[in-house]
Amino acid sequence: SDWSSDVCSSDLDERTCNMRDAALPTNSITYVLCEQALMLVTNDDGATWAQRKISTQGTLRAVAFLDVNRGVTVGDGGAILATDDAGRTWTKRASGTTENLTEIQMAGEQGWITGYDGVILHTADGGKTWGKQKAGVALSLEALFFLDAQNGWAAGFSGTVLHTMDGGNKWQQVKIPGATWSLSSIVFLDAKNGWISGFAGQLFHTRDGGVTWETKKVPVSGW
Repeated sequence: SDWSSDVCSSDLDERTCNMRDAALPTNSITYVLCEQALMLVTNDDGATWAQRKISTQGTLRAVAFLDVNRGVTVGDGGAILATDDAGRTWTKRASGTTENLTEIQMAGEQGWITGYDGVILHTADGGKTWGKQKAGVALSLEALFFLDAQNGWAAGFSGTVLHTMDGGNKWQQVKIPGATWSLSSIVFLDAKNGWISGFAGQLFHTRDGGVTWETKKVPVSGW
C-alpha cells in the first residue's frame, strides 16, 4: 500500500475525531473509526497515521474488517458502508432500516449488526447484502459478540440480553438478575466464561455459558 500519499498531519485535517471503534485485521495494521465519518489507519504501531474520509451523513458508530482490505462500518439512519480497498473508497449497502445501527461483528463471510428498536441484521456474503433477523424484542441493542459463526450474544436497553446458538436464526431472551439499566459491552473468553457491562457500574459474569450469571461489584457507578 502507498501509505506516504495519505499520511495525515497532527491536526487530522483540522477535524474533531471522537473515536468510536477499532479493528485490527493483522498485528501490524489498525483501523480507528471516528464518528465524524473519518477513519485513521496505522501500519507502524501508531508512529504515523493515514486518514481516510468516508462519504456519508450522520454519525458512524462501529467498524469491522474481514481482512486487510475489506471492511464494513455502520451508523445512524441505517447506514452501512463497505470498502474493498482498505478504506480509501466506500460503497453504501442497503440495510432495509432507518434505525440507528450500533455494533457490527464479522465471522468469516458472515456478519451481524445490532441497532435501535431491536434491529439485528445478518450477512452471509461478506457484507454485500444484509437481511433482518427476528430479535423478539423492540428495545434498542447496543452490544454484540459472536464467539464463532453460531454462538452469539446481544445486549442493550433495560437489561436486555439475547443469545443465539444457530447464527441468529433464532434469538432467545436471557434474564440476568439485577440487570435493569442499559448494557453496552459483551465479551466471552471461551464458550463458558463471559462478561457483560453497562450503565451505573453494572458488571455481570457467567462461568457456565450464560446459564447463570453473578453480579460483580465495581468501585464506580458510571458507564
